[in-house]
Amino acid sequence: MHGLPAAILVLTLCCASGSARTAMSLDPFSNPDLAPLAVAVMRGDTLEIRRHAERIHPDTPGTDGATLLVAAIGANQADSVHALLELGADPNRPGGGGETPVHAAAFAANPALLRAVLEHGGNPCLANAHTGSTPLMQAILGQNPEQIAILLDAGADPRATDFKHDTALHIAGRTNAGATILLLLERGANPLAKNAGGATFQDYYFAFNRRVLSDRAKAERRQIVAWLKAHDIPLGALVQAVD
Repeated sequence: MHGLPAAILVLTLCCASGSARTAMSLDPFSNPDLAPLAVAVMRGDTLEIRRHAERIHPDTPGTDGATLLVAAIGANQADSVHALLELGADPNRPGGGGETPVHAAAFAANPALLRAVLEHGGNPCLANAHTGSTPLMQAILGQNPEQIAILLDAGADPRATDFKHDTALHIAGRTNAGATILLLLERGANPLAKNAGGATFQDYYFAFNRRVLSDRAKAERRQIVAWLKAHDIPLGALVQAVD
């Protein structure tokens, strides 16, 4: 296997590991200069990462603009994430689609990855240059309560909007995330914010059929209605009677 071209070597090593997902994630990094570092990152081999990083910067993008730091986060390779950050990988560097490592870590299931990128200078308020989406919005889409709290504690702005004027509250409303809505409201989110379609979070959240909701979801609705009333926020037309 020593004489194989680097691109084939990458695919051979990935197939040998039995991970189709890893093989796919390495495709953008199959050029001969970057491939050995990419293989080390996907394996979590920190010694090899440091060795290869001596001749190629860890932020060197793949063919689609993706970075190895985002790839490592997506593969939940915590050791690789720490090694890349320590070697100078930029936690705020956007990939081809505008996603930064902070966005990726906010969406990922492992909160330690988000803590790592923030500790190395990640910006909790950074917007995706293509969509305007914030890491806080990505954490909500990933249904990651701990990451949401981490970002808010780090200074994430709950009032920020994306390019469709959606706020984190709109995202939480669409995903029926009652506990997140209450947290956002308590952290200063604007309950009256309207998106490009003229909707507030209430228009999405209270549109869910109440008859199919769990007891927990119904209890969350009662708490949110109580919060809105206590703060003199008009209740939308879709708010149904609470138990």
